[in-house]
Amino acid sequence: MIGKMFKGLILVLMVIVILALVAAIFVRNEYAVERQVTINRPETEVFQYIKHLKNQDKFSVWSHMDPNMRRTYIGIDGNVGFISTWESNYKNLGKGEQEITNIIENERIDLKVRFKEPVEAEDSAYMITEALSKDRTRVRWGFE
Repeated sequence: MIGKMFKGLILVLMVIVILALVAAIFVRNEYAVERQVTINRPETEVFQYIKHLKNQDKFSVWSHMDPNMRRTYIGIDGNVGFISTWESNYKNLGKGEQEITNIIENERIDLKVRFKEPVEAEDSAYMITEALSKDRTRVRWGFE
């Protein structure tokens, strides 16, 4: 009797493991998030503002969560290779850095965001500007 129950338990566990492995094959482990806003300013003015990572402290939700967040900067802001680092005692902010990896003037900025704490991860991010009129600009930003 105990032998049959043991065999049944082993069989159930094997089925659960096999189902989990099969499900893992079909589940995507990638994601993307994108947001946008329209700003009543000319595209060139908006782009010149957002390409400087130091300006993110003025509009980033994350920066406002911890006004005591420690920041360091390496390189020339607004240029490829510039790195902005952060370190916060708040669990959700942790520690990491972002680097400008590509700039297409008045169009697009590409970034690498490297999270170091509380988890390690590396994501690609971007900011794109699009002139809607002479004095209106759509800004799209996101990460993958």
